[in-house]
Amino acid sequence: MKAKISAQAQTVLDILAAKRCHLTADEILEGLDGIGTATVYRALDHLTEMGLIRRLSLGKKSAVYEYIRTNHMHFVCEQLSLIHISEPTRPEPI
Repeated sequence: MKAKISAQAQTVLDILAAKRCHLTADEILEGLDGIGTATVYRALDHLTEMGLIRRLSLGKKSAVYEYIRTNHMHFVCEQLSLIHISEPTRPEPI
């Protein structure tokens, strides 16, 4: 049976899908009216458990979340606080 997504969780998912970047829970909250902090955190936990979003610790104080589009890697430069995203490439035919 497919798990249901609440209207609030769908709103959080829509924000992550539209932004195409890593967002903290606070950054997600900035774009919402009428949805409380606890609701956003519950939605993030539920969406993570469903495998629709990914929770990452990328050297920031707060975890960040991303909508799962493709399988990719994150390289974090702790000195410069930069994140590089690397998409897998296919080998060129010989």
